[in-house]
Amino acid sequence: MNKQKWIERLLATKSEGEWNFVCNAIKVWTKPLPETEKSGDYPVWWFHTIIIGGVMAAARQGWS
Repeated sequence: MNKQKWIERLLATKSEGEWNFVCNAIKVWTKPLPETEKSGDYPVWWFHTIIIGGVMAAARQGWS
């Protein structure tokens, strides 16, 4: 899986539960990455792309 595929999965979520499921999968995917590619439990691009970049906000708009 790559960054773009994770973003697509997050944007396809239809609820907070689905979002959390994908987030947990990302955490598992991140574990074996080198330390230089991680920021805590998430990949280094997480905060800039998902939070600041608006992916989370865009996904939430589609939740019922």
